Amino acid sequence: MFTLKVRLLLGAAALLAIVFSLFYQNYPSTILYIACIAVLVVGYYRNGTVWLALQQLRRQKYDKANAYLSEIKQPERLAKSQKGYYYFIKAFVAMSKDDIHAAETLFNQALEFGVRTQNNEALVYLHLADIKVVHKDKAAAEAYLQKLQALKYRANLQSFINEVNEGVAEL
Repeated sequence: MFTLKVRLLLGAAALLAIVFSLFYQNYPSTILYIACIAVLVVGYYRNGTVWLALQQLRRQKYDKANAYLSEIKQPERLAKSQKGYYYFIKAFVAMSKDDIHAAETLFNQALEFGVRTQNNEALVYLHLADIKVVHKDKAAAEAYLQKLQALKYRANLQSFINEVNEGVAEL
């Protein structure tokens, strides 16, 4: 949940605290500070800045979301659920840049690793169906819409679903 700079700052503070606790022979505190550093390091590799990027995506600030994701140097080390959202956010950034082919690949990777909520999964299927409408692939678009219907999603997606259904009907 922290950026790399914040993690480094917190790690430096914990190292300073370790020095002081060793100087005053307060060994339980030393162990606690070492554990804090371990949590910061493990959290960086397992979670990265995906949560921060997701917050920017919800605000439709795609450049900031992409900047947070670019801080992740090794996305293959992320936890499986974080990888799903990593590709989910990357796909929306690609869509904002009108890179439909990259977005399709990234949405499929997001489905492969999984997203936590059925609403987000429905959103992925909806965008994949929309991409297939653009590619004039009616069968694939209908298949994605069929998968979407089996999921629970928020009512605010219904208007976009209707638009995609109209696009499929026109093919």
